[in-house]
Amino acid sequence: MAIRKNYTVKGNITLNDAYIKIGALIEENNKCNYTVYISKNRTESDNKNYADTIYGFGCPIEYNTVDFRKQCYDDLKSREQFIGAIDILEIGQTL
Repeated sequence: MAIRKNYTVKGNITLNDAYIKIGALIEENNKCNYTVYISKNRTESDNKNYADTIYGFGCPIEYNTVDFRKQCYDDLKSREQFIGAIDILEIGQTL
């Protein structure tokens, strides 16, 4: 899964329909931290990131009961700069 949205990076460069993907997920001390990678499009996602950031939120939940990655995407899409982002599936991924 990933999301897409117009996104402005440093230098006021706007990436139309930027490809925004969560990378590493770390859950510790009741907090979920995740890394977000932003690139121009899906094909550049592995070799050129225009921005990367770490976000986190409290998640006092039991292991193996919730999809952490989905929770992270939900948290990301609730942040001001990502509101209105559209979910996209990875190649070969289904719901």
